[in-house]
Amino acid sequence: MLDINRVLQEDRLLRAFNRLNHKAFDELSVAFEIVLNQEAIAKSETSRIGVC
Repeated sequence: MLDINRVLQEDRLLRAFNRLNHKAFDELSVAFEIVLNQEAIAKSETSRIGVC
């Protein structure tokens, strides 16, 4: 079974899992977080406009 905490702690396992080292994974994670937050804000604004 895959232990995600172990994968995130060990660079070798992380690279085997997604072909990214910790630095690249962290940078990608930040980029995804920004986009997801923007989409959540846009969705909440759209739902507020539709209620009026």
